[in-house]
Amino acid sequence: MWWPAISLFSIVVLTGWGAAQLGFNEGVETVISIVLGLAIGFVGNDIRRWSLERQGYQEVALVTGRNTEDAMRRFLDDVSVDRDGIYP
Repeated sequence: MWWPAISLFSIVVLTGWGAAQLGFNEGVETVISIVLGLAIGFVGNDIRRWSLERQGYQEVALVTGRNTEDAMRRFLDDVSVDRDGIYP
C-alpha cells in the first residue's frame, strides 16, 4: 500500500500547488480539497482490493456479521475446506 499512498499524497500536493498557482482563493482551494478527499475516500477500498489482488489474494465470498468472529463463523458455515484451499 506504500505506492498507492505515495501516489495519492502526490496528487493531493500537486492539486493544492496547482490551485495556488492558478490564483484560486482559499474558499475554492478548500472545496477542491474536500472533493479530492471524498474521491479518495470513495476509492480507498478499491485501491486496497487491487493491492491485495496483486499480492495473489482472491475474493471468494462476502459476509457480514456483528463482529469478526460472527463473520468468520458465517463464512466457514457456507464454504468447504480441503487441502487445496477454501472454495465457496
